[in-house]
Amino acid sequence: MYRVLCLLMLAATTGCYSNQSAEETDQVAVAAPAENLEAPEERNQNMETRQDISWETVEIFDFSNAKVNKTMPLYATRQQFENAWGKPDSLATPDYDAVCAAQFDDEFEYIYAHGSRFERCRDSVVCDLYNFQPGNTMTSGNITLSAATTWQDAKKLFPMAVQQAENEGRTDVITLRDAKESDAGIRLQFRDGKLVSISYNLPC
Repeated sequence: MYRVLCLLMLAATTGCYSNQSAEETDQVAVAAPAENLEAPEERNQNMETRQDISWETVEIFDFSNAKVNKTMPLYATRQQFENAWGKPDSLATPDYDAVCAAQFDDEFEYIYAHGSRFERCRDSVVCDLYNFQPGNTMTSGNITLSAATTWQDAKKLFPMAVQQAENEGRTDVITLRDAKESDAGIRLQFRDGKLVSISYNLPC
């Protein structure tokens, strides 16, 4: 039995092309518009140029010849001092290493009387610091100071010294000259606009 198997293989291959076109998308970064920032205004500082006052033009206060209540000398012999001021309230030996400068070249002691401080060396007494007491005055020449003396009063009496203090931003202390040919300063200390003390100051 003849079987004729005819295998006809028909291979039909169909190729389908699907062309996909991809769009190129260019992404462009766009900068945000710059903010309109206003430049800060420069502060209009009124910088007034202040020139130092020459030491030679600062007013003089003759401290060594001044008197408290017109009768009590600041510079005296030991006997003159005790006659006017009475016996000292207390005595103290200074720490000489801590003393910047003193009116005596030799060793001395501090004496305290009526709330103020003096230096005493042998038979001589000189004022170092005078603290104003209510009702008391200090007079030198035609100038009289007291606890009632204000900063405004000082401006009238010692305009150059006050101008120098204000140039330095101070309204609590002024420094006067002791004499024409002296480096010593007479320091007036103020508190709440009123004079509280006067002291003798030597440069270190």
